[in-house]
Amino acid sequence: MRIEDKNKFLTWAVVVLALLNLSTIGTIVYHIITEKNEMSKSSERYASPLNGQDFIETLDFTHEQKEQFCLLNDSFRASVRDINKELDLHKNSLFTELRKANTDTVACNRISDEIGVLHKLLKVKTYQFYLDVKKTCRADQQEKLNAVFAPIFTFDERLGSKYGKKGHHERSHH
Repeated sequence: MRIEDKNKFLTWAVVVLALLNLSTIGTIVYHIITEKNEMSKSSERYASPLNGQDFIETLDFTHEQKEQFCLLNDSFRASVRDINKELDLHKNSLFTELRKANTDTVACNRISDEIGVLHKLLKVKTYQFYLDVKKTCRADQQEKLNAVFAPIFTFDERLGSKYGKKGHHERSHH
């Protein structure tokens, strides 16, 4: 192979690798942005029914149930607030790493794993809160409780999906 041909080949190889790196970073950034938008939409959609006073009124709690709920709700909200702060820190760290000239993909994977653990913890806290509140409810109140929590644990086809036609079976619920 002549030197000119070798140089052309190497130049094209560098160009292809640079484009591959750019597309990989672009894909990661796109997913971070769309996930953040999805989370903000879902938190806006679920914020109202999970406000303490609305919750109490919707379920028509007795005074004793209200006191029990307030204790559970305060604890739940504090733990979720802490998890969300950690999530934000990790997402910022990931984006900081992505913007570096020499992005460390090992660090990106580690941070992504940590974000996944926090998402799982958020779901665990949510279902534990549901079960704790459910214990305080009468049978008729449990139906209302299910209606309040349904948007958090189910997929609403009317809202569409960013996951294409595969549907909600492969969707991560937030």
